[in-house]
Amino acid sequence: MKVIVKAKYITYATVEVDAKDEDEANMRLDVLAKHCPTEFLDTWKTELDEYELDEILEGYKYG
Repeated sequence: MKVIVKAKYITYATVEVDAKDEDEANMRLDVLAKHCPTEFLDTWKTELDEYELDEILEGYKYG
């Protein structure tokens, strides 16, 4: 059986932002996430958070 799985991951990335406090850092991270979401893909740790069967592409093959 061949299926498409929708998977959600949690990643931990080190990102440098030019900010004076936590609020400004969060604001800059929001902008970065909207415009350059792949910046968060360079990670040292990734964990599978949840998954679900999305679509069946091929049925079970006998034998």
